[in-house]
Amino acid sequence: MGRIVFGACDEASPASPSDIAGRSGNGSIATAGLIVGDDRPILLWRHDLGAGAVLSFDRPATGHLLYILEGTARIREGTVSAGGAIVVERGAVAEIASNGGRLMLLDFHARNIGEEADRPGGHVHVIAPPAPEGEQPDSGTRHAMFVDSTCPTCSLWLDYLEFVEGYRAPLHWHTEPEIIVVVGGELRVGTRSVKAGGIIAIDEGARYSFSAGDGGLAFINFRPRDPFYVPVRKGETPAALRELDILNGFPPPAEPSWRVEAPGVDIGRGMPTYG
Repeated sequence: MGRIVFGACDEASPASPSDIAGRSGNGSIATAGLIVGDDRPILLWRHDLGAGAVLSFDRPATGHLLYILEGTARIREGTVSAGGAIVVERGAVAEIASNGGRLMLLDFHARNIGEEADRPGGHVHVIAPPAPEGEQPDSGTRHAMFVDSTCPTCSLWLDYLEFVEGYRAPLHWHTEPEIIVVVGGELRVGTRSVKAGGIIAIDEGARYSFSAGDGGLAFINFRPRDPFYVPVRKGETPAALRELDILNGFPPPAEPSWRVEAPGVDIGRGMPTYG
């Protein structure tokens, strides 16, 4: 049975960008470990970059997904604002800088290469803040994908999910470890209340359920590869369902904007790829 670990974006252990091979920094950068325990299969760091600071990646052993929590990032000839993301695949080279003012990044990656080994890597993806792509009619659950593990050169996954107040997810587990970061509203797990900035790291096979609290719930969810969802039903052994198939089955939403307030998350989408 897997573990569930709680954390927060403002509760961290001071670290250095160079604590991970292939990652370094230049200028005013404060790096902190958010989910970095020795037993954690996937890790999460926070990087705070001052004006002119540069976070560099030089052929990292595993792919990194950087979510922009605050500010605007500059990478090569483009920029991406808060609510967007950057994927630095294993073996890729990239420099990410603040585009003036403070830049706060969440840096997700797997501890070991695992199933990334079957993808060649070497590329960088830039993803603008996504608009809702689908809505489940019965529950009102809405989603958008940043990356969905189908990329021919990387296996990473990040999605954005929004739930109406009072929504309750049934007991279930997943075939991959995950890190959830709440970006709006309230997530309730058992007796715990997790609000914006709260983090939940959930191991593969860990059974859990959750509900959306006051004002609804919005979170991002990182996995190192294509996940499957397994419901828990007494006396039954349900089949594992591919999450991408579930989400792709949602019809388009009636509204083009998110309902749950998530400061810094804008509307728009794009995914240029650099070799």
